[in-house]
Formats: sequence, structure tokens, C-alpha cells
Amino acid sequence: MVMRLFRSLRAKTDHDVSVYGIEVFVDEPAAPGTPVIPPRGAQNPGAARPLVHGRAEWKAVAPTEPWSPDPRPWRVTLHHSDGKHTTTLAESEAEARFIQDFHIHGRGWIDIAYHFLVDSQGNILEGLPFADGAFDYTHMRLLLFAIPEARWPDVARELVRVTRPGGWIELVETGPQRNGGPAMDQVVNWITQASLKRGINPLLGPSIGGFLSQAGVPNVSAREIALPVGAYGGRVGRLAETDVFGVLQGVKGLVAAQNLATPEQYDNAVMAAKADLNNYQCALPFYIAYGQRPA
Repeated sequence: MVMRLFRSLRAKTDHDVSVYGIEVFVDEPAAPGTPVIPPRGAQNPGAARPLVHGRAEWKAVAPTEPWSPDPRPWRVTLHHSDGKHTTTLAESEAEARFIQDFHIHGRGWIDIAYHFLVDSQGNILEGLPFADGAFDYTHMRLLLFAIPEARWPDVARELVRVTRPGGWIELVETGPQRNGGPAMDQVVNWITQASLKRGINPLLGPSIGGFLSQAGVPNVSAREIALPVGAYGGRVGRLAETDVFGVLQGVKGLVAAQNLATPEQYDNAVMAAKADLNNYQCALPFYIAYGQRPA
């Protein structure tokens, strides 16, 4: 069971830190005995790897105490952060230092809790390293607005690399809202144009299964789920509405910076789209693709 309580507050340790959330994890009692570590699969030392900016480059501090990696982690999850949207490598390195500081001083952990951090330009920063074939299950979700279109084949190959032969890879992505009315269509068009100018393609959701296939995963399964956005969808629709309009508000600066709309024009369009939700049945598509690395 996992319980999360989120509230803005200040905490006092040896210095002030901002606490973004409190997480309480209640685990089942550990099974007796030594866990059985499955054998590692075959490795390809000659496989091409993307450039990774090491810990020394982004000026990571040393762990607060020695640690050793799990000899056989069974799962890896890739997800978006809740921090600053960075636009340069220097900003991303500063954000990595902030995250590490928060994990150490805010959460009391011994080091940053991520193996890698990927920014919106596709720069990869090393967190905690892991090797080829390290995981039985690799899951990546909601990074469509973070990974440049040209880097998706590399990302898919990297996901396959860190998954053991016989292990599973799963991708979950979303796409632009549909059937939201003229105002929603206008906002979506602005966001799409602004993203494409930065090399980000928000229309790639239906292609994620193809990226896995190109990376050597056979028999990829792919499907689409459309979530209702608005009161017509009941509780799920209301939650999706909150999420969608939170995202729309968050990318206003990106649209304005590209001179596609003024902040006032953008706000007016978003307000009109929100008012139109009861007149249309807006839907938010999610795309799911998964497959098994060949043994």
C-alpha cells in the first residue's frame, strides 16, 4: 500500500528545504531466506550508446554514506519530474543538483534516487548507473514532450538494452485532446506548433509500438484508450479535466515565447475551451505498447 499526502510547507533540518510531498510506504513482511537472483542475459559490448553526461559534469555531491547497487533490480520506471522545465544543458545540470539536494536533505536519502535524468533536449544525465540486461521489466511513460523526435529510436534501443533477454518493455504515452471544440482545437494547434519548433512531436503517441519493433522487440502489442475529459465522464472525466487544464496552463509560456499567441489570447482560448466541455465530448487518448525482448 502506498499513501501520498501533498501539501506545501517548510521543514527545518540543518538548512531550510522545500518539502513537496510526504510519502508513506507500508510493505508486506519480507519473505524469509535469500532472494534468488535470475541469471543475466547475453550482453553486446559493441552496441551503440547515447552520450551520457556523468555525475562529475553536473557537479553531483558525494553520497552521504556508501552504497552498492542492487545486484538484480527487477524493474525500472521512467517518468516525468515535477520540477522546473529546463531549456538548456546548464539549466538541466542545475535542476539535477536541486533534485539531488532535495532527495538528500528533504527526504533523508543518501543520494539522488534516479539512475538517469533526461531533459527536453534529449540530454541524458547520469544518476545511479545500471548495466546491460539489468531489469526484468522496464516501464516508460509520459515523456512525449521531453524526448526530441529524432532521439526516440535511441531511447527505445536503450530501454531494450537495460532489459534482460526474456524481460518485458512497456511504453505509455498520450496525445492531443480530441473533439474538444474549436477553442480546444486552437490551443492544441498552438501547443503542437510550439513543440515541433523545438524538435518535439506530440503526435508520436500512435508510433511508440513501432519504435519498440525497430529496436528489435518482436510481436509488439499496442492499443489505445480514450479517457473522457469533463463532467460527462463522471469522476474519471473530472480528474482528466483537472489534469488537462493544468497542463494547458503550464505550457502557456512556451506558446507565448514562440509568438504563436499572446498570453491574453491563450488564456481566452483556454477559458473558452473549458466552457465548451459541456457542449462536446472531449477525449484524451492514451497509447500503450509492450513487448518481450527476445531470449
